Amino acid sequence: MKIMIAGNRGQLGSDSEIVLGTDHELLAIDLDELDITNLSDVQNVVQDFSPHVILNCAAYTLVDKCETEKELAWNVNVIGPKNLALSVGKYGGRLIHKRSEMPSTNM
Repeated sequence: MKIMIAGNRGQLGSDSEIVLGTDHELLAIDLDELDITNLSDVQNVVQDFSPHVILNCAAYTLVDKCETEKELAWNVNVIGPKNLALSVGKYGGRLIHKRSEMPSTNM
């Protein structure tokens, strides 16, 4: 299976690369190789590699800075995954995206 890992330099991405790399053809990339907020760049990479699955491990995780860098956080955490989904869906693949769960307040 061909798997593209976006955000491979973070903890989840690097662990996924280790686990999946032995049995699958991988394209593991990070921001310096692909800006997931740029739709045309994402489409070009996805078209060239034709992954069956994109595992999105990219995220803007500096929680305190998200309050002051709202546009950057939105672009990385919303627009980026949207671009990945649109691109891989165009070629029949799937996006796996980890979403954060809010802690339950009903304790």
